[in-house]
Amino acid sequence: MFGLVLKSAARVVLGLTVAGAAVAALFVPSVAITGCSKPPPPPPPPPPAPPPPPPAPEPVQIDPIIQSMKPDARVQFPAEVAPVDEAFARALINLADSLAKGDSSKLAAMLSADAKGDLDALTASGEWEDSTKKIEAVRVVYTSETPRDTLPSSNGEVYLAVQEPDGAYVIGFRASAADGTWRFEGMPSTAATRRRAGEWDGAGVGELESGSGTVASGSFFPGDTIPANVTSMLGGADDTLMLGFAVLDLARRIETASGSQASPQQKAMLTAIAGSLPGGALDELRKQAQAKIAAGYKPSDDKIQMLVAAGDAFSMQLGGKVTHDQVIQYVSNIFDLPETHVRRALGGGGTPGPAPTAPPGRGPAPAPGGG
Repeated sequence: MFGLVLKSAARVVLGLTVAGAAVAALFVPSVAITGCSKPPPPPPPPPPAPPPPPPAPEPVQIDPIIQSMKPDARVQFPAEVAPVDEAFARALINLADSLAKGDSSKLAAMLSADAKGDLDALTASGEWEDSTKKIEAVRVVYTSETPRDTLPSSNGEVYLAVQEPDGAYVIGFRASAADGTWRFEGMPSTAATRRRAGEWDGAGVGELESGSGTVASGSFFPGDTIPANVTSMLGGADDTLMLGFAVLDLARRIETASGSQASPQQKAMLTAIAGSLPGGALDELRKQAQAKIAAGYKPSDDKIQMLVAAGDAFSMQLGGKVTHDQVIQYVSNIFDLPETHVRRALGGGGTPGPAPTAPPGRGPAPAPGGG
């Protein structure tokens, strides 16, 4: 009996032990997991905000630079047009100083290769000296540079108002910096003049490129070469219209074929011619000229000679890319004349050149020989 009780007790104890083990097995891991786990780490803080960009550079103080450089007293540089790059400001002062003094050597050292060639031609002809000796003031009236929000600047533009006794005209330059040196070359500017250089202050790019004012008398050209008396120079009413138109159209063809733009001074001369003609606009002049050509107008030999000589000179000023033979072809095309007629007027000589390039907005150029 005792044995049975003992066995029963053993079963109970064993059952409790097994049950306890099962309970322990069931809960202890859970308790262990729950009791030993750590909360997830907090998310990392956001990165700090980037610092604000540095403020854009302020325009340089021009007066101290002027005082240190001591340019010609005729150089004027208002603070309102000061650039932010001091090296550019100093280059502009040197540019204006070279013009005011008529110092072609100093200017040449600041020019691009093409612009230097133009200056050499002006110097050799005496036109540089004739024009610069009349200068009363050189005033900086517009500057721009890129980039303007950081330094150093790499490119820029400037317009200078040049004061002479009879008015002030503007000339424009593009600028680029390489290895710390600024180089300049010409860019289009209006042929208009104003009474004083300061009257160009505040002018926008549109005005400075092609703005209003009095037609310039042709600065940078000797006085006796400026066609202020173009009407009497060309002859009668028909010649005034026809040859004035021919000069403008010939210049346009040469400019297009050479891939170069006329200088501001050349444009001033052409504008003076246009201003002296009835009708004014080139397209209107062309209509009138074509009507007269259809009615039988032919220029005299001396007028043909004058036109070809003018075309040759203009081509040389643009780099000589348009040949003498091409100029002859242009003149024959303008007047609808056989090329042989033009060559006879010149006294013969020359051989037919390549077909000329038509100016923009027009159809193909007529074949050499007219027609």
